[in-house]
Amino acid sequence: MTGERYALVERIASGPSGILYLADDLNLNRRVAMKFPREDIVLQGELLSRLDFPGVVPIHDMGLLPNGRAFYTMKYLEGKSLADFIAEGSS
Repeated sequence: MTGERYALVERIASGPSGILYLADDLNLNRRVAMKFPREDIVLQGELLSRLDFPGVVPIHDMGLLPNGRAFYTMKYLEGKSLADFIAEGSS
């Protein structure tokens, strides 16, 4: 649990920019992708929220957990990851 609004469901991925989870937004009753960015790139969510482009997933919310860890949530899109597409193309 990440507080009173979000409940983590499962870890989706991790990489150089942070860790991504599937989460439930309990206030709006919807699934979201919840990212915990690395400490040195916390402004990532704020910068992404300013982009309005068809290929960029919209940011819904951002903030700090009670323990001070930064997060942001975005629309959850089901499907293959970029890594999956790359792996399929190389086989």
